[in-house]
Amino acid sequence: MLPRLYTDLASWWSLLSPPEAYYDDAVLVHTLLGQALKRPPASLLELGCGSGTLASHLPQDCEVVLSDLSDDMLALASDRNPGRQTHAADLRTLRLHRTFDAVLIHDALMYMQREEDLAAALQTAFHHLGSGGALLLMPDFVAESFYEGTDAGGGEDETGRAARLLEWRWAAPADSARFMVEMALLLRDADGTVQSVHEQHTMSLFPMATWWRLIRAAGFTPMPADLLGMNIADGLGEIFLAVRE
Repeated sequence: MLPRLYTDLASWWSLLSPPEAYYDDAVLVHTLLGQALKRPPASLLELGCGSGTLASHLPQDCEVVLSDLSDDMLALASDRNPGRQTHAADLRTLRLHRTFDAVLIHDALMYMQREEDLAAALQTAFHHLGSGGALLLMPDFVAESFYEGTDAGGGEDETGRAARLLEWRWAAPADSARFMVEMALLLRDADGTVQSVHEQHTMSLFPMATWWRLIRAAGFTPMPADLLGMNIADGLGEIFLAVRE
C-alpha cells in the first residue's frame, strides 16, 4: 500500500516541495550524464519520477520518459511535463522494450528495502540502456553518510491553500540497514480548514560497498563524477554514475 503522500495527498506536493528548488539538481543530472556519455543525452528514462519536478527542468530537446508506481504522482508529472510519456509501473519490473541514452533513479531508491529490490531496479535500468548508456543513481543516504535530523518546509498558493511539513529521520535501533522518516503535515485548504497527517516511511541504508557491488553485478562500469564548479545543494545525497558495458 502506497503512503498517502503519494496518493490522496499528492495534490499538495507543489506546496510541500517548491518546483523551482529542483532546477540546480536538473542541471547537475544533465551535466553528469553528459560526462558519462561524452555528449548531452538525447533520451532519458526516469524511474520513480514522483511529481516529475526534476524532469520538468531538463532540456526540452531531450526525450524524457517518466515512470512511477503511483497514478496520482504520475498525473502531477504529466501536468508538469506536457508531451512527455508516462508509465505507471514498479521500477523493479518495468520493461518498455526500447533503450535510452540514460536512466535516472533519484530518491525512489530509498524504498528498495532489500538487496534483491535494488538489484531488480538495476536490472530494469540495464534493460533500458544500450552499450555505453549512462546510469545515474541519487539516493538520499548510504550507510556511511546517514545522520539523524529534521527538515522543514512548505508554502502556499494564490488560492489560499497552504502546507507545512516536518520530516524527522532516525536510525532504526534494531536494524542497521533501515532508518525511519516521520512526516508530520499540516494542510490548510482555501476555506481555512486544517488537517494534520502523520506518516512513517521506512527507508533503506546500504553501505557504499554494497551499492558498487550491485552496480557492477548488474553489468555496469563505474564512472568518475566531476563535481568541480557545480552548484551542489545541501542535502543532495549520494551520486553513483556508471555506464552499461
